[in-house]
Amino acid sequence: MKLVSSQVILITFFVALAAHGAIIVNDTPQGVLTGSSQSQIFLDLDDNTVSDLTFTASRNFRFTVSGPSTTSVLREQSPISGGPIPLQAGFLIGRDNLDPAFRFQSLSLGGGLLSFVFEDETTIFGGPFLGLTAYLGFEFEGEEGSHFGYALIREVGGTGGFIVQTAYETEPGVPISAGAIPEPSSFLLTMASSLLLFRRRR
Repeated sequence: MKLVSSQVILITFFVALAAHGAIIVNDTPQGVLTGSSQSQIFLDLDDNTVSDLTFTASRNFRFTVSGPSTTSVLREQSPISGGPIPLQAGFLIGRDNLDPAFRFQSLSLGGGLLSFVFEDETTIFGGPFLGLTAYLGFEFEGEEGSHFGYALIREVGGTGGFIVQTAYETEPGVPISAGAIPEPSSFLLTMASSLLLFRRRR
């Protein structure tokens, strides 16, 4: 009986990975601050040359998120003028069993305010993410359908913030928990172990 080549095992491993879906995480922090040379961050989550999320720190002290009509963020049902809601770790981002108090709204309709600061006779701060490190829940359109994801945002006093981490579920329509990281299934672990054992025997 012939042994299966390592190439065949590797192909099987990656085919299985694609079939089971996966969570793709980007842990590279990016900062966007008012008055800095980098006042915008464009995020192409699925590497299809289209920006799915754009974070902007504008000169009038507004920190916002925008995107195409195919990207929506998780918001409260009201007020209409409110921005995306800051989520805690573990919040399930998806359309199934979504709490009636929340909704997904297309970023093309506006409402992507994260924070702002206005200075007049008094200093007024505002925005749902002001001074927080919290998750933004979103839905974007990929080649095979819509995907759910999150961005971990650290806001810095109304003048912008840092995108600490982003992640999305590669399986269309499957919810993702805020803060979720990839966990290999037992099947994939078995495949990886088989590959290592085969290489050791060779």
